[in-house]
Amino acid sequence: MKECFTHGPYEDEFDLCPKCRSPLDIWTQDEPTEQGQYWIWLGEDEPFIVNVLWSETEKRCFIPAGQHGWNRAQSMDEYMNAYWGKVETPFAPDQPQVTTRDIEKKYMDLIMTVETKYPGETRHDTARRYISEAENRETLCGKAKIQNKSGTK
Repeated sequence: MKECFTHGPYEDEFDLCPKCRSPLDIWTQDEPTEQGQYWIWLGEDEPFIVNVLWSETEKRCFIPAGQHGWNRAQSMDEYMNAYWGKVETPFAPDQPQVTTRDIEKKYMDLIMTVETKYPGETRHDTARRYISEAENRETLCGKAKIQNKSGTK
């Protein structure tokens, strides 16, 4: 189950809120599975950022001591009802400024152009099939395939 910070809980095959379609508002109750910085929201007050580390012994993440006045490490068991959101690492100034969220937005824009998905398929599967069919269709005369941008058939 996912949680949009604006619209509340929802289920969606693309992990995007069906109302706002924004990946920026996504929270998950799945505990982190890799170390890094995460937003944590306990459902009250404001969300805050924590450093999360991986424990090779426990084979799961934990929050180390020293953050937010905690004098001991925090187990994920203590935050079973928390909402999590990964903090993205900013790009270096000389790198292109394209984030995962930018890619997700473009992907969702493309996928959501599929108004009616094919029975038994996800929107992704239907979009992929539509694109494959369009790329492989023959011209009206049925003799030559439409050439792609590289000039090959």
